[in-house]
Amino acid sequence: QISTAIVTHTEINSTVSRISRGRSRVGVGMSVKSFLKKHPQLQPIPDSTKVRCALTGHELPSKLDVLQQYVEGRKYKAAKEATEYDFEKYRPHVVPHKKLRLGH
Repeated sequence: QISTAIVTHTEINSTVSRISRGRSRVGVGMSVKSFLKKHPQLQPIPDSTKVRCALTGHELPSKLDVLQQYVEGRKYKAAKEATEYDFEKYRPHVVPHKKLRLGH
């Protein structure tokens, strides 16, 4: 089940600043904050140091190397492709499920 949560940039900024407080930047000059802005499917969990993927429901630590590895993984890519696929060209023959809403 895919949840669509609306998170404001203020909430992301405050949570990410709390998470990354006291830590130096890791990687090639990209911070966790800018990484989360680039991938809106990854949302910081309030009152936690973890990040939740809205596509798969996975909870990850807010470490840049872990997040990068997850985004490059097979499960994340498959879930992202499934939500981005355009089913409209098959509309007469393929219709959305009446009970399950999986993004199409």
